Amino acid sequence: MNVTEPRFIVMKGKQVATTIWKRAVSGKVAVDRGGLVGESRIARSMCDADDHALSFYPHEHYAHWQRELGCEDFPYGQFGENLTCSGLLETEVHLGDVWRCGEVVVRVRQPRLPCAKLDARMGRRFAGRFLRSRRVGFLTSVLAPGQVAAGDLLELVERDPDEPTVDDLFRLTQLDTWDAEGLAHLLESRWLPEPWRELVAHKWELARDAEGWHGLRPLQVVERQPQSEQVVSLWLACPRGKPLAPFLPGQYVMVAWRPGPDDSVLRRPYALTSDPRDLSRYRISVARVPAGALQSDRPAGVVSSALHDVVRPGDTLLVAAPRGHTTLAAVTTPCRGLLFLSEGIGAATVLPLLREWARRFSQVPAVHLHVASAAAQVALFGELSPVEGTALRRIVMVRDGVEGAAAEGDGGAGVPAALRAASLRAQVQDLAAGAEHVFVAGSSEFVDEVSSFLRDAASQLHVERFGELR
Repeated sequence: MNVTEPRFIVMKGKQVATTIWKRAVSGKVAVDRGGLVGESRIARSMCDADDHALSFYPHEHYAHWQRELGCEDFPYGQFGENLTCSGLLETEVHLGDVWRCGEVVVRVRQPRLPCAKLDARMGRRFAGRFLRSRRVGFLTSVLAPGQVAAGDLLELVERDPDEPTVDDLFRLTQLDTWDAEGLAHLLESRWLPEPWRELVAHKWELARDAEGWHGLRPLQVVERQPQSEQVVSLWLACPRGKPLAPFLPGQYVMVAWRPGPDDSVLRRPYALTSDPRDLSRYRISVARVPAGALQSDRPAGVVSSALHDVVRPGDTLLVAAPRGHTTLAAVTTPCRGLLFLSEGIGAATVLPLLREWARRFSQVPAVHLHVASAAAQVALFGELSPVEGTALRRIVMVRDGVEGAAAEGDGGAGVPAALRAASLRAQVQDLAAGAEHVFVAGSSEFVDEVSSFLRDAASQLHVERFGELR
């Protein structure tokens, strides 16, 4: 048992009272329907007071936080709980469970949600990390008052195994808000408190109506495939084996990456380079961006370097649903021609577009012009061989002034003849004259450069800018 040591802390320049500091006691403590007798409740909860009379926190989590934070042993009550328990994990305790502890009988009502006062108690930014860990504990109502003491056994009195667990409710409302099926199951619970029911219903409507999925979804890295020294492909799948959302060739997903446990999330787009007919997993292809290479208020190279150097199979990434308008949706037949322009990793956007062209529009003449900083930097080009045909022409241009740049000739490894980029304007304008649609993928600088060449062209222009976000 842990009783309150009331304190005042400073939050946003104001003194605020808090009861989150607790100290362990060994003697018996009286409990009524409002919780520990004599203990005041300062913070309001989203539920009635009777639904959060007592807070429980599993002692099993203490060791995790001591390792995670590099701290010595924590005293009981470190996380502001009334009762530090053992054997009642959030993944095993169900909503509506009835437990006896000493003379007291309680019913499990809801997960505990962290607040900024937990930061003050821990002496660091901690509430966000606490939430993401899903090691949050739970709150109960009191069915039978009485006395309870440290060492009293916890006895399960009643359980409906069809009810969701505490972790189910917390995970689906705070983290996995994309899971419409899981949220619908929560709404079937007879023990879901009404404020939670309103929250779940709202999130379920968002998830149900979302294109792809709502918010960020955890996907597991199941395969890592280097494409070149600077490009790696990652295969991503749902860790619970559910199919992924449909996407169109040319679309991308946004990956959210947190450099450190207390850092803000960085979001970066990466082209989907897998077959859209296989929704068991996605493939993204990532080019390493040198630190400081981009002029932006976002740090450059942080995410791409992490995906290259840190992320391995078994790791989980948070990913937004596929999006993007650089697709073949606007192409109809007859069509006088298609022009695909890419720079660097922009080839990852063009690759699925060319596959789709081969499946649906192979009778339409198509040209793919790729600009690289060196002839060797044409990752994924080996995969273009199966889509080549009499109606597809491919060109690689190498930027001037790059040491070791190839001259005209065979670039090897399935790479077509490499040309100097000094003639890029002339090449683009000449090729665009025979194209009804032009697709451009690459850095903002490349997109702006090429777009300026096409101001007077009659072609429909479709662009995807990646550079400033990688």
